Amino acid sequence: MAATLSNLIVKGCVISFEGTANSTFKYKLNVIATQFSTLKGFKEATIASLNAIKTVEGESSFKTLTPKEESAIRAFQEEIDLDKTIVQNFIKILTKEFVNKQITMLSTISIDTFNANPILCAALNLKTPEEFVRYNAYQAIGRSIVTSMGFLVQNLLLYSNEYIFDGKTYEEGDKTKFDLVIDRLGEVKSFLEIKSGFNDMDAGQVKHYADEIKLVEEAGNKGYIGITYGKKDDNTVTAGLLKTYVPNWEDKTLVGKELWDFISENENYHTILIESIDSVANTTLQNVSIVQKIEDKIAELIEVFHTNYNSLSEYYESLW
Repeated sequence: MAATLSNLIVKGCVISFEGTANSTFKYKLNVIATQFSTLKGFKEATIASLNAIKTVEGESSFKTLTPKEESAIRAFQEEIDLDKTIVQNFIKILTKEFVNKQITMLSTISIDTFNANPILCAALNLKTPEEFVRYNAYQAIGRSIVTSMGFLVQNLLLYSNEYIFDGKTYEEGDKTKFDLVIDRLGEVKSFLEIKSGFNDMDAGQVKHYADEIKLVEEAGNKGYIGITYGKKDDNTVTAGLLKTYVPNWEDKTLVGKELWDFISENENYHTILIESIDSVANTTLQNVSIVQKIEDKIAELIEVFHTNYNSLSEYYESLW
């Protein structure tokens, strides 16, 4: 993917688009992105100047931007912070997208979408509507947030350096393609398999990745297992497996801040990342934590429950 100005323009406008951006708009954005060498230049560009882009033959490069496309471009232009780097602007738009998705998800949660298991609820001794709603709300919301967080982390990694690319586009990798590749012209390529935490791999997976790392290194590259948070001295089963099955495991694993600082080529990137995410989340959530928004939603759902059901038993019976 790479944290380039062109990719930022395309990604930012696609995120700002109301609905799903189609291939035609993405094509226009790719053409537009090639015209700029600075963030300031794109931020200050007018819609008229974008529509006036010509080919070398003097023909229009694309059909006139639609009103929705214009709105998306203007919205992203407003989001651009000229005091921040391209990478920091990526952090901003990706984090804001994540937070907004969680807000949207909260608005769609309902008792019907819980898909509650009456057997489980009985086994957990949930005796009141309040207990039932709170437990199931946190379960449903938690699952959604964890899934979305995976995509956020993936994007934060892909856009943390202008030389990072999706490993699936490379031939290297025998049975598994690596997640990320750092590929700087004229330098040794680094292949990384990314895992969320220290408990995400079993013995079979660890052995497999050790074999894949061996293959890319025999070809003259470097291979690593990257773990997005934690420390190497964490006492976990996976840490023990890495020590057992990965030769020189400490040199072949990048854990927590090691990973983020390595891929960004910035020894303070982990600090920049957290501070940037915190700032964007605080602004987007208007100084309110997501927990408070969840609790507000739970209070709303409890009222809905009491409106529609006389008791928890009545609700459980409706599930059969």
